[in-house]
Amino acid sequence: MSMTVKLLLVSKRGSLLSAISDSLLDGAIFSWTIEIAESVTSALRKVGREHFDACLLDNSLTEADSTYFLTKMAEGHRNLALVVLQSCEERPWAPEYAEIIDGSLPFFDRAFAAQPGAGQSVESRLVAAMLSCKERENKAKAASLDELHRAMNVIMQRVGRDAFEIEERIQLNLERLIFPYIEQLKSTRLQSGQKWRIDLLESNIRRVFSPFLKNLTAKSPRLSYAETRVADLIREGKSSKEIANMLGVSEKTVLTHRFHIRTKLGIRNTEVSLKTYLTSLQ
Repeated sequence: MSMTVKLLLVSKRGSLLSAISDSLLDGAIFSWTIEIAESVTSALRKVGREHFDACLLDNSLTEADSTYFLTKMAEGHRNLALVVLQSCEERPWAPEYAEIIDGSLPFFDRAFAAQPGAGQSVESRLVAAMLSCKERENKAKAASLDELHRAMNVIMQRVGRDAFEIEERIQLNLERLIFPYIEQLKSTRLQSGQKWRIDLLESNIRRVFSPFLKNLTAKSPRLSYAETRVADLIREGKSSKEIANMLGVSEKTVLTHRFHIRTKLGIRNTEVSLKTYLTSLQ
């Protein structure tokens, strides 16, 4: 089953329509549907309302009509393959047409002889016009994607700089407005349980901008909340007994967490120190 190609012929000459129809129906590779427009106004209305694969402009139209049509096509229909028909006995090609088109239309041929019997030549020229149109369209899309990629890189760099500046401002505010009061609180008389909780509070605040937790999650997103807390304290150099006291759990529970952490990080059967491994994620 052959593909149907829709063609618009802009011409006032019925004989030209017959010649084109005969040449496209006689041994053509594709199945062609031809519509005719006897004026440029009618043609522009059709291309604005319907989809066409190619358009043939008869150069026997008045120069004003041809100029107007080419101008409108260059402005709003650059993805439509265009061929200008001009046989040898017709008036010469107007030089200003090239300025109007100026490379903005996918394809045009100013010396295309549409004579009866030209057969395959007519179809091959139209197919060449459509292929040229598609090639230009693909290049335009590739250029647009490349431009979008560059724009996204600029945006990502800007976002990264903004995030870094925000982080710096927050860190500066913490140093000025939070940590001095924590230090004052630590210098007061505190019970042992209160002191380590304040130490843990300070450590956790400082860790807000640390890459450790992000890197740990990237290594093993399956770690539970309790395992993550234990891993963090191990990295701080706390023993299992100290961790148990700080979290209010048994030392056996902490040892179980350590086993699960090693398993999920894939270092259970190695001689690597868990603290050393976790520190490397900092």
